[in-house]
Amino acid sequence: MVGDIIVSKELSDPSDIEIDDIITFKGGSEFEYNDVTHRVVVPPMKNKHGDYVLTTKGDANERADGEIYYSEVKSKYVTKLEFLNRFFDFFLSPWGLIVFIASLLIIFFDELLTLVKILTGNYDEEDDEDLGEIMTRLKQEEEEKRRVEEKKREKRRRKPHKYDNTSNKKKKNRKKNSKKSRFQNVE
Repeated sequence: MVGDIIVSKELSDPSDIEIDDIITFKGGSEFEYNDVTHRVVVPPMKNKHGDYVLTTKGDANERADGEIYYSEVKSKYVTKLEFLNRFFDFFLSPWGLIVFIASLLIIFFDELLTLVKILTGNYDEEDDEDLGEIMTRLKQEEEEKRRVEEKKREKRRRKPHKYDNTSNKKKKNRKKNSKKSRFQNVE
């Protein structure tokens, strides 16, 4: 279809073209010398001068094109890139045009705002970090956090642990007994 975006491959031999193949060729005056993509209706054959010629026809056309020299053939159709066609069609639609213009306006006003800041002397280069600087700064912060955590772990490993196998109940009983014995001795 008109406007489709396709992938095609170059050809090295006329025998690579068969009936119903889709090819792209350099159009003549009837096509205003533009590239044309049409379906092959007559495969390449040698004419009386020894040149390979073929005939194509557009799928929407009622009659075939004139003879085309094989030397004018640029490539053979492989596949259509549907996702690019949809993307392209969206930006040609009214909504796509609105999105495109709005994006341009946002970029324009951002640059205009930067220019005004520069002219009024309020521009700070630190406010205008690029993505690489931001990523570098984030990596440095992450590295610093990792170092702090590693130092904390290292401190915990070095600190001696006091283990007390005595339960709290036994400790209370020992305290009581020691108090009783002091009072008993006083009497």
